[in-house]
Amino acid sequence: MKAIVVILLVVLLFFLPFSLIPKNKPNIVQQKNISQEEVLSDNVDSQIEEEIKTEEKQGPYYFENNIIHALAMQEMNMYGSVEKVKTVGKIKKGSFINILSEQEDLFEIEYGDVRGFVEKGSVKYYVFQQEKRYTLGSDVSQFNYGTNFKNSGDFAEYLLKNNFNYVIIRMGGKGYGKPGKMYYDKKTDFFAGVCEHLGIPYGYYFLDEAITEDEVKEEVHFVLDYLQKHPGKFDVLPISIDMEYQHGNGRADLVWEERVALVNKLIEELKKEKIDCMLYANGARIETYLKEVNCPYWTAMYPVDDKIPEKFYDEFIREEENKIVTNPETTEDSILNTEVNRGGTETLHYSEKYFDKVVGWQFTETAASLDGIEGRLDLSLMDNDFFEKYYFSVFESEL
Repeated sequence: MKAIVVILLVVLLFFLPFSLIPKNKPNIVQQKNISQEEVLSDNVDSQIEEEIKTEEKQGPYYFENNIIHALAMQEMNMYGSVEKVKTVGKIKKGSFINILSEQEDLFEIEYGDVRGFVEKGSVKYYVFQQEKRYTLGSDVSQFNYGTNFKNSGDFAEYLLKNNFNYVIIRMGGKGYGKPGKMYYDKKTDFFAGVCEHLGIPYGYYFLDEAITEDEVKEEVHFVLDYLQKHPGKFDVLPISIDMEYQHGNGRADLVWEERVALVNKLIEELKKEKIDCMLYANGARIETYLKEVNCPYWTAMYPVDDKIPEKFYDEFIREEENKIVTNPETTEDSILNTEVNRGGTETLHYSEKYFDKVVGWQFTETAASLDGIEGRLDLSLMDNDFFEKYYFSVFESEL
């Protein structure tokens, strides 16, 4: 009897994934290996179903008419049939294409009004990378357009080639000068448009300089008005409130103690509109002034090595602090004591209360020597548990 049950479960395990994939979708769903112990567990049906749901979410997003939006990563031939007997033209590097189906080593694609077949190795599309505790992303603004990216193909290639999971786009902010006028970033639509086309999750940040409750209301209206006029399916990440120190040039640089109450009011008003928030600021400045802000932290702290860190922020900082404790004479030379990481504060020690709220780490402003990028560009790591609940919301909204 037990043998029959095991056989039935194995059959279910083999056929269920295929029954959940619509017949007209490309069969590009990654599958996990499920152990014998898992198969024999009491909750096998729910476990298998959950495995399949998770894998479908990790795979590419299927757009209307069951297509996948992709990018030509190099110039390539487009063939009229799977036999590749005749080419129907060439597709330039950086061109957006639609994948219609999967045919062994080829994709059937649509390019403009033309259909054909291309080599799989020449095409890339967004797939959620979920290997580590943290996930890689980039934040961009109008200052990256024309310097790092000349066109939408450049930006899309950068995201796909380097396996980014998300983008945070500057929405605008409140000016540093005495009038404190609101302004919008000139390239939000450009960056958001590429993310929408590829199905890459994104969010916005804006620079907060409110010094009165009336100005808080102005910033709330600014955010709500923008989001209402620029709806996006993949705009799923929290709004990031940027509270940078402007080296005495910012209108709020002299009122840091008072800003906690103001930014908490801002967060409260946005929460009423079902908008989550993160606070972006230098780590030392958060520890010194902003630990009572009622939202998670996306913190900036730049190591010396210009590369993607092998560990997340809290572990990295603890190791640096331990070096100082072990060798006090190294305090002045510590990464924690550099001007960019101190942010005009005296903080060298970070509390558990602060660590508990850190979900994002902007670890470089110089692109970490990533493939194909020259010049300055911000990169961040985000805690995967935090990121996933927003990423998966795209799929849950369709149920």
